[in-house]
Amino acid sequence: MDGFSPGVGDVEHSSEPSADSIPTMLAIRYGDPLWYERNLVSCRRIRDYYTGIDNNGFVRFKSGHFGGDKASEHVQHGGDTHYSPRPMKHFLWPAWYGNSEAKEFYLNWVAGWVRATMTSKYSKVAGVPPATIWYPSGDIAPPNGAAWNDPIYNIYGCCQIGSYRIHDTFLSGYYLSQDKSFLQPLHAWMRFYKSEMPQGSATNPDIDKDPMGWAIRNSKDTWNAERPLMQYRWMTGDDSYDELFGREILQERLHMPGAFDDFINRLAGAVGRLRVNFNLYTREMLQTDRAGLPGSEIAFSAFTGAVRPWRDAGVPTMAVTWEVPHRDFAAIVPYTSEDCLRVWIYNFSGETTRMRMRLWRLRPGKYEARSGLIGEGQGYSRECQWSEASSFVVRHKADVYWFVVPSRREFAVELRLVEPLNDSRVLPDPAIADRDISVSKNADGKITVTATVHNLGNAAVKNLVVALVQGDQGGYSEIARQRVDLPGCKDLRPSRLDVKFPRVNPVADLMILLDPQEKVTEIYELNNRANAPGSAQ
Repeated sequence: MDGFSPGVGDVEHSSEPSADSIPTMLAIRYGDPLWYERNLVSCRRIRDYYTGIDNNGFVRFKSGHFGGDKASEHVQHGGDTHYSPRPMKHFLWPAWYGNSEAKEFYLNWVAGWVRATMTSKYSKVAGVPPATIWYPSGDIAPPNGAAWNDPIYNIYGCCQIGSYRIHDTFLSGYYLSQDKSFLQPLHAWMRFYKSEMPQGSATNPDIDKDPMGWAIRNSKDTWNAERPLMQYRWMTGDDSYDELFGREILQERLHMPGAFDDFINRLAGAVGRLRVNFNLYTREMLQTDRAGLPGSEIAFSAFTGAVRPWRDAGVPTMAVTWEVPHRDFAAIVPYTSEDCLRVWIYNFSGETTRMRMRLWRLRPGKYEARSGLIGEGQGYSRECQWSEASSFVVRHKADVYWFVVPSRREFAVELRLVEPLNDSRVLPDPAIADRDISVSKNADGKITVTATVHNLGNAAVKNLVVALVQGDQGGYSEIARQRVDLPGCKDLRPSRLDVKFPRVNPVADLMILLDPQEKVTEIYELNNRANAPGSAQ
């Protein structure tokens, strides 16, 4: 139940079953106690069995091979590697959700990697991420006296300055902390990239004989370097490195107004490629982890405003996701920032459709909301027939905004910040789901309703109202209520409590509401309602 196989395997593959599925469920089923608490089980497994605190005071993976309740002690199974960001997704995603313990653990581990990267030792120059950091020494050389870059002991080879996993990790550390020290390795990488080769360096310098020449050459040969740079630009707004990898590429993926047409052209090309072998891509059995739809990354970017897919070490960057009663719609995000969101939607169905978008990037605050048909013009600058503006308040990540889209007309929606709301406290998060409610029959013909109430936040909540009501989202009448104290999540363990309502008349449409008057300031409010099953029987 912890997501890891009982046998010991290398970090890349032993982590795949859990890390490539469970953490992302924290977004797909945002606020659902089941997935949040399952992920905490994996966190505890990693903390208690696969990592320790090294001699420098940093969280460190004990080996590059682990599983079950053990980490390998064989020296050729390595230590903490650039594939370690994969299992650390189990900490990154709850930290993004709001778990302060997961955040502290994750940032300590990232800080250790920053320290090792920015240290000059042996033939490694400052700014080159080591292939391995060893436990318990915290050194970059194996404990048996072998060289720091010996390929026998570095299980994934040595070295890749621009490994997107480790640089995604540094950027995630910055995103969670806003501490600029986490950006040092990326700035060092860019200095290498902009530097000329030292005089006398070979075409392919030896890392021991010419470490600086090797660093400069390796930085220029890095694959997929635009991915961390796009995240850096998305997080900081700094465009000083754009020219290194093509300003147009970064702007297209960042939905900058000046590059909208180029983005559309690239998207059209990606979609066009799906016309070839579509059945093969989508219906045939593909027994490989190399399977994937061509153009899926840019399509995801178009629909959500994200600058990266949900892979390994990066934080989620989507601006919006969609909840629509049918699949006959298209959407694109022409512009997104922390203060403004603009989306275009097309409803292919023959009827007006009420839909909602879930807001991930907008900061808490009071917003001016407007919508309207898209008029004439070209590209991003097309005029919109805006309706009268209304007020909308974003209080939490993943809040939803409802709107109505006409049939077969191009339609735009825009939210623009008017006044920010700041709250940096550690918060509680009372939560419940339908599966958390059980109903049992009493001998007198009445029923007992039992609700398991969760707190996904680290702060305790006192006098939480747990109400049993009859009705639906359009209206309800209260049958009974209880007040409970619910401690926060501690030690990466769930906090939950069973609340019983005995001798309830067996009527239809019973629900449990948490904090029905919304008096609790919490991480997320849309997980405060659940339906009781079989309540009329």
